[in-house]
Amino acid sequence: GRTAEGRNPDALHERVVPHYPPVILPGTQMCRQFEFHPLLPDILLTGDKKGAVRVVSASSPQETALHPPLEVDKLPLLGLSWMRHNPHVAVCGASNSGAISFLRYNPDARMGTQNLEATHCVERFPKLSSLSINCSDNFLLASGISTCVAVYDVETGKAMSKGSGVHEHFINISRFCNSSPHIFATASFDCTCKI
Repeated sequence: GRTAEGRNPDALHERVVPHYPPVILPGTQMCRQFEFHPLLPDILLTGDKKGAVRVVSASSPQETALHPPLEVDKLPLLGLSWMRHNPHVAVCGASNSGAISFLRYNPDARMGTQNLEATHCVERFPKLSSLSINCSDNFLLASGISTCVAVYDVETGKAMSKGSGVHEHFINISRFCNSSPHIFATASFDCTCKI
């Protein structure tokens, strides 16, 4: 059979790809954001609604409980990014406070101790919602619930450049290009993407 329009009714249904049933990863109940590790496919960095960050192992969920989360703020963590050339370093940012912290991941941390430590902070970015580290690990891009962006020097932690009025409405997300260290794009609630 065909429908009145002459289409095969089976073609109207979405094809289902076999998969495992979804499961909640232990330690992620308050998760607000996550970022996969660039080299370790089963490792995620998660940020929660209460300002804590932790490393989660998708392949060994029981390991997550062995290391307590690191509290970096009292507000939700929305921006997370791992470095590519220094894969034991990540950055996280808190929403309303705009606090931006660099973190060091120790995969060999003893059981019962934190496997993340805050190493240093950079100038705050108010109403932060997005962070991105460029492909050469020397610049950090921040944007938020505003029309502004800032580019930080990772080594010094100083804001090198700030742009205001980049969009007509709030910026939703900003990301560096995966292969060019000096190109980034933004997308906004004004329904435009700018490069």
